[in-house]
Amino acid sequence: MLVVLAVTVMAVEMAIGFAVVTALFRSREVDMTDMAAELKE
Repeated sequence: MLVVLAVTVMAVEMAIGFAVVTALFRSREVDMTDMAAELKE
C-alpha cells in the first residue's frame, strides 16, 4: 500500500511540474512557427 501511495504522489508531482513549465512557456508567448518560417527563408 505504501508503494502505491508513493507512486501516486510522484505522479502528481510530475503533473504539477509539467503544468508549471507549460504555464511559463505560454506566458513568454514564444511562437515557434514564426521562428521556423524565418529559418526557411
